[in-house]
Amino acid sequence: MQDPRVLVHPWPDAAPLALKALRGVRGLTAIRVTTPNSEIRNEAREHLRAALRELLAALLQQPAATLPLISQPGQALVLDLPGTPIGLSVSHAPGLSVVAAHRHGAVGVDVMRIADGADWMPDWETVARDYLGPQAQARIANVTTDQRPYAFAREWTALEACLKYLGMALTEWTPALEQHIALCTVIRLIVPHGFCGALAIAQHHPPVGPAQTLFA
Repeated sequence: MQDPRVLVHPWPDAAPLALKALRGVRGLTAIRVTTPNSEIRNEAREHLRAALRELLAALLQQPAATLPLISQPGQALVLDLPGTPIGLSVSHAPGLSVVAAHRHGAVGVDVMRIADGADWMPDWETVARDYLGPQAQARIANVTTDQRPYAFAREWTALEACLKYLGMALTEWTPALEQHIALCTVIRLIVPHGFCGALAIAQHHPPVGPAQTLFA
């Protein structure tokens, strides 16, 4: 089965399309900005929040400068407007920053640069076993060596997106965690080549594509 996908709109070039998606029945959109190829995120945060304010200003029809975006360490970005249940989630990777907005409530998003090279992660099996669980580890192991970085990135971004949606910190895999993750619908993001991304919303959310499968 084909899994659902969401296009991450480049900002500001595709601003009208991003706004149209946010205004639509699904109320779900994602935008991206190109950022420095660095783990230092100060400039990336500034650019992404400016883009987000412009998007929300167009949606809510009020000046961008009046929109209070609240950020606390370890918590999702919040639009602090009473009666406005817009969920926000942000993710940064070197060279790319993404924010997802969901007009109907909570959302989680994660992007990751896909590593390359034969020694991209020598301990991937241990990391996958400890954090992704045995089923995900088996899926990664079941692909060719050259496809393994992408397979790992698919699993990892899906996990991180779900954890952000649930408001949970990264922790080692347990069967109980797997049950929490099952409450999410994971949607693959269409991002530039060299990156991988996922978005998570509530399982009961209206369909966004031909299928609603977790970790498809």
